[in-house]
Amino acid sequence: MIEFRYFIPVFSSFVCLLTFFRFGTILNPICIVALWWSFWLFVANLSLTGLFIPGIHTQVLILTMIFSMLCGGILAKRRAGFHGKNILRNNLQLHKKWRYLYFILGFLFPVVSYYFVKAIHLFFSEGILGYRDAVFGDVDRPSVLFGSNYLELLYALLFSPIIHVSLLASIVFYLCFQDRRFLVVSVVLVIMDAVMRLGRFNFYYFVFFLLISYLFIRQRSRVRDPIGNGFRAAVKNVRVTIGALALCMVLILSVLSVMRSENSDTIADLLKRFAVEYHTVGFVLFDESLENPTSRLNQDVSYGRSLLGGIDTIAVILFRRFDRNLQSISNENGPIMREFRVVGYDLNGYPILYNAFYTILYSMYLDGRELVFFAIPFLYGYFLSNLYQDWLVTGEIGTLMILNLLTYVGIFSIFQSPVEGTIFWGTLLLLFLFNRVRLPGRIQPAGVV
Repeated sequence: MIEFRYFIPVFSSFVCLLTFFRFGTILNPICIVALWWSFWLFVANLSLTGLFIPGIHTQVLILTMIFSMLCGGILAKRRAGFHGKNILRNNLQLHKKWRYLYFILGFLFPVVSYYFVKAIHLFFSEGILGYRDAVFGDVDRPSVLFGSNYLELLYALLFSPIIHVSLLASIVFYLCFQDRRFLVVSVVLVIMDAVMRLGRFNFYYFVFFLLISYLFIRQRSRVRDPIGNGFRAAVKNVRVTIGALALCMVLILSVLSVMRSENSDTIADLLKRFAVEYHTVGFVLFDESLENPTSRLNQDVSYGRSLLGGIDTIAVILFRRFDRNLQSISNENGPIMREFRVVGYDLNGYPILYNAFYTILYSMYLDGRELVFFAIPFLYGYFLSNLYQDWLVTGEIGTLMILNLLTYVGIFSIFQSPVEGTIFWGTLLLLFLFNRVRLPGRIQPAGVV
């Protein structure tokens, strides 16, 4: 597999060159997502921690996916110059409309606080590692935190998307209008939600949305128009705060990682696991299923249900009134993905075991084999490129939020498939409702903070 170590850097340089000619910068979402996947695929070929190197079939599929996304991004039509006189006013009105989310968060806060306090009590009775094993329920055993599979499902369907969208939106409004109150409320909810499940990705999400929002707003601020001038003044005022917030979240992420680790783990062990293995083990897990002729991946085809997994879950909940035997695609995949598999051997010869991190590759292949690796990434690249160009031309904040969400899918699908869960689809729906649906009556523009 040594040839991939030389081919991937050349391929990455080719991606950078093409996207630079297309967008005038390599810091565009197509190039960012492509380089992200290419970099970790290159690292996977080095086997730094003893993980197996993914097979040729898997690596070719990944490179095909990246190339198809690149083609879709390049072929997306350039947007004609559009300098709407009402964009600045619309942004201010949108900021005003999003404040209605305060009322929703007001209902969420007591519920999340209750489960947060309950989780703290359970830490002392169950222990950190024991709590982590018991906090996620299954068919035979409800979550120790929620005590009911229905309550856990309700939380996943309603509360998690609202917390996620509030984080995304509050960061944008903080960077554009210095709206600190919205950001503080959202961050507190994110922290409580993460502690409840001893999860770390919430903090990873925060750092990502903070940095990607700053990057795209900074790029739009270079346009010499009233919107660009406003963004330019705004981002200057938050540079130091952005660094402080990102560092704070990284520290919290590190503390949670130590809490969840074994007592014998060293700092080097933690870095190997979280900085290398978590970003590359998905390739190995997918490859193991791909090369196993008896695996579900090779025995079944889901015909689009995996990539629409969140919608599929909700549809199954509704239709199970008529057929109790119906199962969502996530429920069918869940038991398989929870099984620990040997993905390599460490320096001492002990097997390395992992589960869950199957990436979006699993969903794509299950939906339609190799054909999906051409079609879906092309469409993804096309829409991502369109949104990016729309944002640079119009400076509309609603467009920026969708752009950030789609970029998030491209980045975090290297761990698991975001589209197979309900959080992504719930967040997308909430963005549509707040950004596109007009409320009755006239909303007075909020003053610029």
